Amino acid sequence: MTSRTVGLTGGIGSGKSTVGKMLESLGARVIDADRIAHEIYDTDPSLPSELTARFGREIFNPASRKIDRKSLGEIVFADPDKRKDLEAFLHPKIRAEIQKRIDEAKLKKSPLTVVDAALMVETGYFKAFDGLIVVKVKPKLQIERIMKREGISKREVTKRMAAQAPLEEKLKAATWIIDNSESLEKTRRQVEELYQKLVSS
Repeated sequence: MTSRTVGLTGGIGSGKSTVGKMLESLGARVIDADRIAHEIYDTDPSLPSELTARFGREIFNPASRKIDRKSLGEIVFADPDKRKDLEAFLHPKIRAEIQKRIDEAKLKKSPLTVVDAALMVETGYFKAFDGLIVVKVKPKLQIERIMKREGISKREVTKRMAAQAPLEEKLKAATWIIDNSESLEKTRRQVEELYQKLVSS
């Protein structure tokens, strides 16, 4: 049995985290880049001064003494150059931690390691793995999900979607595709089928 490390991505609101949880329940080791980013925000002592120097004091919450990620998000999603600046600063830290966790999974002989990251196609990071799973969803459903989950306007959703590569571009890079446009049960069946394929071939 070959131990594989694959990427998992999809547009914002596509349900890639749901697919990640399904893979985890089947036995995959899932490494969530977004969760790692949150841990870095909460634990890296140099972050508040580094980021306020780049993006302004308004992103700092004096009560928690941490970065207010919502304020930071509003700034970077409104300005592509600022978003690139944030990515250039954060991505090396996130990737170093991901690699550490991939190495740990290999030592534990995990049958499948999945790296869940939003900007995998945009950055070319997917090429570092043995293949890429892309989760797709109908655009109308995608917008509704984001508005409900984040409590933001349709205009703000459109802005965030524009910050990512179009779905067509992600699908071109895909090795495997999961369609999450219908019931969770249909998605689960696709995930189970793919998991068996990945751990047995």
